[in-house]
Amino acid sequence: MLVGRVFLACALFGSSAIGQVFTVDAGGSGDFLTVQEAVDAAKGGETILVKPGSYPILGNVITVTGISVVLLADGGPVQIPPLSISEVPASSRVVVQGFSFGDPLLPAVPAVSLANNAGSIWIEDCTGMGAAGTTGFACLPGTDGMAGVKAEDCDALNLVNCQFRGGNGADFTVTPGGDGLVAVGSLVAVYGSLLEGGDGGQFQDVCGGALLGDGGAGIRTQNSQVFLGGSQSLGGEAGDGIGGDGGCVSADATLQYFDTGFVAGAGGVDLRSMGATEEFLGLARQLSIDSPVREQEAATLRFQGAVGDRVLLFATLAARQTPWPKTSGWLLLSFPLAPRVFTGMVSDPSGTLDIPATIPLLLEPADGSLVFYTQAFFSDASGLTLSNPCGLVVLDESD
Repeated sequence: MLVGRVFLACALFGSSAIGQVFTVDAGGSGDFLTVQEAVDAAKGGETILVKPGSYPILGNVITVTGISVVLLADGGPVQIPPLSISEVPASSRVVVQGFSFGDPLLPAVPAVSLANNAGSIWIEDCTGMGAAGTTGFACLPGTDGMAGVKAEDCDALNLVNCQFRGGNGADFTVTPGGDGLVAVGSLVAVYGSLLEGGDGGQFQDVCGGALLGDGGAGIRTQNSQVFLGGSQSLGGEAGDGIGGDGGCVSADATLQYFDTGFVAGAGGVDLRSMGATEEFLGLARQLSIDSPVREQEAATLRFQGAVGDRVLLFATLAARQTPWPKTSGWLLLSFPLAPRVFTGMVSDPSGTLDIPATIPLLLEPADGSLVFYTQAFFSDASGLTLSNPCGLVVLDESD
């Protein structure tokens, strides 16, 4: 089958897989009981498969520092503690797929924290909500709701098909809600995602007066370059107070967007910009595939568009952000691209084009995994446009 052969050519053309495969199973049938134990055992290049189960959330944060790792939910969505990724060097990458990040209550942290990463960070099919604000006591002030995702000094953060929400502000002491995404000094590409600010805290006194915290912004940028494609950015609510902005762009930031809606909470601004913003024209198209997949298993790439769309699909073994305004998006595939995976046209009235593949034998038994990044160019009445990307993780047939 053409698609499978091209994946094989891409694997031979690119770098080989490295590292071991670790299995995390709370029931005791894996290599480790918790994700942090597996991360601590990793030396770089490992693939960590997390089986469905009950993993302790309260008081826990998973910390990945300075290594390459592929972190996968295997067998369905898995809820795990918040994730912190830092100090990943330029030669490394972190891939995260299929998780829901739970609120640990304390410490008060974002669902995903990223700091000082020169390497590629790819987060796909994940959901999370920042920690809720905490009520103050005596001389201790309350805390704000935390961001869904906070990225500081990250050179290549990619969010694909994700939903992140800021935590709600604390009631009684009345603190603001957290932002859906905060980007500081970072390059960020967001495709097919929902970003939502948390609601502000509220307090109703005995005399009927109300105190209302501000809602969080859907996205807040500072000294960053950000792209949103086929996404939604929603501000949090604050009753009769000030709702969160749909998007807030500082004077030293750049925001490009395509087929993306910015909606403020009541009293906020849909898109508050003191920096440079640019809207690309056209309608987004969605590309998806179930991941991970074992060798010899069938996989289906699905392009969701419109009848008449001409589709040209590419794959590569590395991610790289390349702003490409002429195609209304950012190409997230590294050059050189492997030979095209597929060329075709959408003819089904539903706008769906399914591209089947059987994954060939690509890995040696001791290999960890191969990660393919795919993205399509499509042409319609408005010209040539980029779809959202998606990642396919291929595992050895024995894993």
